Amino acid sequence: MLSRAKEIDIIGNILIIGFIVSIIMGISFGGTEYAWDSGQIIALFVLSFVLLCVFLAQQHWAIGTTTQGRMFPMHFLKSITMIVLFLEVACCATCVFVPVYFLPLFFQFVKADTPIMAGVRMLPFVAFQTASGVLSGFVVGKTGYFVPWYILAGATCLPGAALLYTVTQYTPLANIYGYQILIGLGSGAATQLTFAVASIKVSPADIGHSTGWESFAQLGGPTIALAIANAVFLNKAQSAVTALLPSLSPVDISILISSPNSPLLRELSQDMQEQVINAVVSSMNNAYIICMVAATLVLLMIFRFKVNDKLWG
Repeated sequence: MLSRAKEIDIIGNILIIGFIVSIIMGISFGGTEYAWDSGQIIALFVLSFVLLCVFLAQQHWAIGTTTQGRMFPMHFLKSITMIVLFLEVACCATCVFVPVYFLPLFFQFVKADTPIMAGVRMLPFVAFQTASGVLSGFVVGKTGYFVPWYILAGATCLPGAALLYTVTQYTPLANIYGYQILIGLGSGAATQLTFAVASIKVSPADIGHSTGWESFAQLGGPTIALAIANAVFLNKAQSAVTALLPSLSPVDISILISSPNSPLLRELSQDMQEQVINAVVSSMNNAYIICMVAATLVLLMIFRFKVNDKLWG
């Protein structure tokens, strides 16, 4: 047990956690808690940049760890294929996490759903994402052809995200379920598939490293993307709701935006409720821009490979 614990790259873990926490704090607090040009926000971004540089240096020279034990396989940065696969899984995972966060919030605002009911309304997304993930793994395992699944991912996530961007509080539920199916189908088709592709594209000695490489992208990419999407949502919603309800304090407006079933919202007149919900939903829709960008990148980057490339043979 002790010998295994000594293999953990403690310095690398501390540095990368510090980087992620500081950049997410900077993105999340900017424009809401502090102005973007405030000393606090600038300090957080500078700190995140410094920690990233120190982390990369520590990983490059394996300081406090070994080349085999370091958490970030730096030699993969020399491989265009591994960089593409890293970005592919980060983009596909972004198309998973952003809808999973914002769609239940949308249902709670517009339909006054409980969190459980909002989760139930996500079933079309979950069902099709799971089905496409299982199907892509089965078919690729039989045929070896993986590129078409990334094309499918980008070609369905892009219109799905674009359609979600157009949603209003008056959009029929059937339409929203259809948009969910599109983005769920696409994101499920390639997110987990990338782990298998990456493990076959490296030498047997690097299979374990490839799993860590893709896991880092799968968690790190959408974490930062979701922080950006949420920051855009909060900043725009705060401004829009403040214009509609100037008598409310900034704290009350934050509560109203973060708590869809708050009395602050539900006790307003019907007309004012609709105006506030419209402002919140309009602000929320901006989150899907990052999904559109991610889906476009999935489509463009996969042409690093040929359409008829196979994992073997």
